[in-house]
Amino acid sequence: MITLPRGIQKLERKNKDGTKVTSFRVQMKRKNIVVDQLFPTADQAINFLNEQRAKLNLPRKSIEASSADLPQEVIEEFLKDYFQHPNLGKCIDKYIEIYVTPRYEKYALLQTAEDKAKYRNYKNTLSFFKTIKNTKVRNNFQLGSMEIHFQNGFNNTDKKLGELKVEDIDERTINSYIQTRASKGIKAQSIQREITFISNVFNKLKYISPEYQNIKNPTRDYDRDLLKLAEPSRKKSFRFTDERKEEFLKAIHTHENPDFSRIIELMLLTAMRRSEVVLLRWSQIKDDYIELDQTKTTPRNVFLTKEAKELIKSIPRVPNRDRLFKYTVLGFDGSYTKWLKDHGFSDITSHKLRKEAISNFVERIGADNSLLIAEILGISSVRKLEENIKQMPSKVLNQSDLLKNVGHSNADITKRHYFSLKKA
Repeated sequence: MITLPRGIQKLERKNKDGTKVTSFRVQMKRKNIVVDQLFPTADQAINFLNEQRAKLNLPRKSIEASSADLPQEVIEEFLKDYFQHPNLGKCIDKYIEIYVTPRYEKYALLQTAEDKAKYRNYKNTLSFFKTIKNTKVRNNFQLGSMEIHFQNGFNNTDKKLGELKVEDIDERTINSYIQTRASKGIKAQSIQREITFISNVFNKLKYISPEYQNIKNPTRDYDRDLLKLAEPSRKKSFRFTDERKEEFLKAIHTHENPDFSRIIELMLLTAMRRSEVVLLRWSQIKDDYIELDQTKTTPRNVFLTKEAKELIKSIPRVPNRDRLFKYTVLGFDGSYTKWLKDHGFSDITSHKLRKEAISNFVERIGADNSLLIAEILGISSVRKLEENIKQMPSKVLNQSDLLKNVGHSNADITKRHYFSLKKA
């Protein structure tokens, strides 16, 4: 049964020729608003009523309906419109089918450690898109009659982003998305990453369907100030004291698997990521650097210090195996987490090893470095200082090379997440 909201009345009459005429009467008498107006359709009436209620900051009204009460031609029209103009969730599924899944299909057999690491990334990507589709946002558009009939009483001011049609999503929708995620305690950096995923889908819509050739990407004009509502990513300062570092290095050598300590030491000597070290191949190692082709960001070269070269030289080669270590990424994670707990080093995560390594790099390079100056003076934008950077005395010639070496081309990211001065 279709139920009209209070304030709207359905009227039926017959013309002289016997044809039936249906209209919808909107009546409202509140404070300074008095209306009594007829409309030919229910959706026009509901939209007008909601416009008046908005002036008084009253919640929107909707029409409750069951599809069983609707004529067959109405249902067919709705289904045709649904498939010709799919919602964002359907477009995300198509994006995954075209641009995401093919990239990871070859890793689905999970035959190697590299396969397992890549497939894990695939699952993480799918999880991001699932979150995006299920996040509720406030609608900023007027519902048409088909949507009113089929919403079945659903509150039209609170709807999952994936249920909205792409043409109905604008910057206000993205603003609402940010507010919803921020209210759940999600950090600003994570919300920005999710918005990037949404942006990637909109950028590809014109290739998915020619009808979306002129669809505007709503992520380009959202209110950046709303991200300030989210919890900021905190800079977690970490540096080993000389004594703590000595204890740590001595302890890792007690592990029964010598590759365990080699992986950790190589992370400390090169600032490479955990997965990059665990999956390292002999074919990637050159005389003075390591060639990383599959990384979290972009391919890069990692310059080798004398200590790093000596460590790599001490690792025995296994015949017919290109990889240095037998561990998988998840396997090493499990071993490392358990070892930390058993030996009283639970605070020394693999991410902190990378922070320590990068900070050591910067300190060894010298105080004429913009990262160092920015840290001392509390300058937020390192880029403004980069024109004054002097050459560095090593294979890493300048700060740009340093940033590429550790896997971030953005100096601000490196400073915010990895660099800490060792306190005296």
